[in-house]
Amino acid sequence: KPLNRSNVQALTRAAECYERKTPTEQLDDMDERFCAPFSFILPIGMVLYNGQLLEELSQHAKDQKLAIAIVDKGVRGLKQTELNVIVDDTNIKQVVAAMWFSSQAPGYACGILEEPGASKILEDASIAWLSKNTALIGANGNHLLKRGNHAGEGMVRKVVKTKLDSLRNTTREKLFKSTGLMDGYPALDLLSLAYKLLNHPHLGVTVKRLHRICFWRRMSLAKHAFISEEDANGVKSWTANPDFWNSVDVNLSKMLKDYNNIAKRHEVVTFQQEMMSKDTDKFGQYDFDMDDLSNEQGDTPEDRFLYTFCQDRSNSPTAGTDAI
Repeated sequence: KPLNRSNVQALTRAAECYERKTPTEQLDDMDERFCAPFSFILPIGMVLYNGQLLEELSQHAKDQKLAIAIVDKGVRGLKQTELNVIVDDTNIKQVVAAMWFSSQAPGYACGILEEPGASKILEDASIAWLSKNTALIGANGNHLLKRGNHAGEGMVRKVVKTKLDSLRNTTREKLFKSTGLMDGYPALDLLSLAYKLLNHPHLGVTVKRLHRICFWRRMSLAKHAFISEEDANGVKSWTANPDFWNSVDVNLSKMLKDYNNIAKRHEVVTFQQEMMSKDTDKFGQYDFDMDDLSNEQGDTPEDRFLYTFCQDRSNSPTAGTDAI
């Protein structure tokens, strides 16, 4: 029978009673039922009891340790959840916009999950830039983009993707409205369009950005950023062309590839000059000196980072060249 506190106490009392007996009485108690006197049995019983007690204490300690570990894991999980919060996404969106309006941008289409479009480079570049500048995200930015924190990065990446989707839609719409083809929206000269598009505290108008925006507007007309439809009453309506940015990327990729080719670079430069001239003829003059060296400057840190980032991406048509 396992020893416990009560039967050990009974055993102790019996032993004390036994020890009070005379030697003769003790010998008389030793019959065939006993193999040893109580004075021998008691220490052995105490050893067994203490062993069982230690085993119970050890198991209790293990149970307590497991319970503490479960609680600690829950606390750490709650702490992780608290830290995986984006308090203000303003700076994240501004970084994405800087990548989008950069002359280094290799493309803009979203693509599909199995075959992402060129904007995946803008997405990854934005995450890489934010990882180097976590303070832009806030006090917990370092935790959000800590290596291995997939949940945290996923939250930041979601903001980046949402902003890219928004830029695809708003840029396409503003480009087409600037052509004057939509009722109620007058045509805009290129500089006015640039100001309307950029609307960014750190992005100024530069020659390179005007070239890229002019190219966008040319594509919005040639590749139909919006498609018109007429109902039975002859009322015209416009629907956004979901394939527009794919068409832009195909033409942009070819232009950048030709610009990389020294033998064809002059053709690209000539094309740009003619494109800018035709845009001015169609949509009006504006006050911006394309030959002023100060207007040539204005590359942001994001521009320079994207240039380097694209060099490391073999699928980028801008790799290894100064974009146009």
